[in-house]
Amino acid sequence: MSKRYKIIDEWKKRELVSKYNSGTRAKDICRQNNIPLSSFYSWVNKYKKITKRKESKNQIIAMDYVELKRTCDRLAMEVEILQSVIGNQNLKQIRKFELMEPLYGKYPLRTLCNAMQVRHASFYNHMVNNKNDHGWKYAYREKMKNEIQKLMAEDGHIHGATMIVDRLAQKGIKTSRRFVSELLSELGVRSANSKRYEYKKRIQELRKANKVATQLLADAPNKVWLTDCTQCYIHDRDVWVCAVIDLYSRKLLAMRVGRNNSTRLTKSTLQEAIKARKPQNLRLHSDQGANYTSYRFNSFLKENNITHTYSRAGMPKDNAPMESFFKTFKDAEIWSKDFPSYEGLKRRINDFKSFYNSRPHLHLKHLSPDEYENKS
Repeated sequence: MSKRYKIIDEWKKRELVSKYNSGTRAKDICRQNNIPLSSFYSWVNKYKKITKRKESKNQIIAMDYVELKRTCDRLAMEVEILQSVIGNQNLKQIRKFELMEPLYGKYPLRTLCNAMQVRHASFYNHMVNNKNDHGWKYAYREKMKNEIQKLMAEDGHIHGATMIVDRLAQKGIKTSRRFVSELLSELGVRSANSKRYEYKKRIQELRKANKVATQLLADAPNKVWLTDCTQCYIHDRDVWVCAVIDLYSRKLLAMRVGRNNSTRLTKSTLQEAIKARKPQNLRLHSDQGANYTSYRFNSFLKENNITHTYSRAGMPKDNAPMESFFKTFKDAEIWSKDFPSYEGLKRRINDFKSFYNSRPHLHLKHLSPDEYENKS
């Protein structure tokens, strides 16, 4: 049966070596404490005194000397690092990482981080995951950049961060608006809708005063339609765009381009929508423009059993969904593209209609108009 030895702690080892230095035989010490003789002599070499100056009160042992030498070597490297990096006081962590990058690999990682007073795990993560081509975070960011560029190429539009998040979610890719904003900044892409608007809650008194707007409620498709015209400037001339949308699903039902803001334009646009949807007991809401208050237009509405309501004079917010639609249209088509001609804009209208009805809508809880109608 093999002999088992006791486990001796550091303090006990020093005490036994001290007895040996006082004159006690090594064999006696080992027999009393059940210690191998070879192990004991290794302790003697480890803790032996290497200075015996009479004038020195503190004597240094071999282990202390080794530890002091390691400390000195480490401090020397830290001093060298600090001398090579000038003005590193009050620097942000990311700036320290940038200064440390050229020194990475030249000095031990922990020594480098101690000199710059940063966590070694943070700097290692910065080097491996964020900077190098083989880092998974780098690869993921590149993958998402490709997805964003592919999405914009498919739609032919420069989207904002919120719309990109919704469009990626349709493809099963979940991400955040903040992350997408960072990637757009890195790509140097700026949305056509560059302005940011802060929306505040309307005061309750204004809601009560706006009786027309409170009546614009729809619980099913083809109950309330909205229509309006907007002016666009293309190649040194004005053109007019008329559109009809369904209030319930915000779906674009019809859209036409004309050279003049005429009753003919508004009537033909509405005819297109009626032909496609064939509504019953419909209410149409518009502003008080001459083309909508004309006898010819209102006679056409009576023939199709359509009730006509108007926004208050000088109150475009009464028809706010329509105004919002035209803002989206101009962001996507007019301000971000250069149409060669009036005919080019007319051809683009059909493509925009398909795009708009398939894009997520904030009012519809990030569903597209087509999805919202199918869900209902």
